[in-house]
Amino acid sequence: VSMWIVMYSLLFIGFLLDDSINPKRIFYLIGFFVTLAFLSKSSEGFMFLPGLIICALISEKRKEVFKNSHLYYASFITLIICGSYYALRESLSEGYLKMVWDSEIMRFTKDIAGQHQHSFFWFVDRFSQESFLPYIYILPVAIFAGIINKNRKIRLLTLFIVISCLSYLFLISYPPDKLFWYDAPLYPFFAILIGILFFTIYESLKERAHKFKFFPAVIVFSFAFFFSCKPFLNIFVKLDDDLSEKYYYEDYDARCKKRIHDEKDYLFNNKIYNIFQ
Repeated sequence: VSMWIVMYSLLFIGFLLDDSINPKRIFYLIGFFVTLAFLSKSSEGFMFLPGLIICALISEKRKEVFKNSHLYYASFITLIICGSYYALRESLSEGYLKMVWDSEIMRFTKDIAGQHQHSFFWFVDRFSQESFLPYIYILPVAIFAGIINKNRKIRLLTLFIVISCLSYLFLISYPPDKLFWYDAPLYPFFAILIGILFFTIYESLKERAHKFKFFPAVIVFSFAFFFSCKPFLNIFVKLDDDLSEKYYYEDYDARCKKRIHDEKDYLFNNKIYNIFQ
């Protein structure tokens, strides 16, 4: 779902920034990716759309967007396909729509899984404590660098990404129940913002280093490599811990099975559990 969200978001933002993109085709392609996002993770595939609508409203191309009939044709086709999926699932498994209502819609106001209840700023805390170290500390600098960039498209790209990410972050932070993979679609956009900072540094050094052509590239590459070491090391250590005797995965069924297996020497015929043995 993260892949499809990134694809349809960047397509739409690209359309807002580039006048050469054909509006007759782009909306159908975006609708196709939105549909794939929905089929991957249900309503979560739609959750970047409010931020993109805000981007369109503040864009200079807002009239071209909202007066384009192909936008509404593509939206209608997408809704028909997604609605048909719900209807098909309900016909095959009665009560599916009620389950969707309870687990996806009502979760915005009710605590449906007590063990997953966290504070509003839980995802932000994860960025600074675990999931986006050390980049979280240079992300504000990256946003600032993008906003003041001389290139108008980079300024708008930064603004649109920030708006989209903040909108999505609010939508996943507001409900009481939160799971640690809900923020997955944000990281590719964070990476683009960090990339804008590296690009800005490179362009600035390039203007000053006339005699040493390779100097800016070496500096920026070294800078990026330095900040990449710790995240990759963290991933490696975490995987090593999760697949070793230090296994503390948050799947309580798997943890109980592992404990029974270790204490009673009982083998479960379970393909998923066998991965963690």
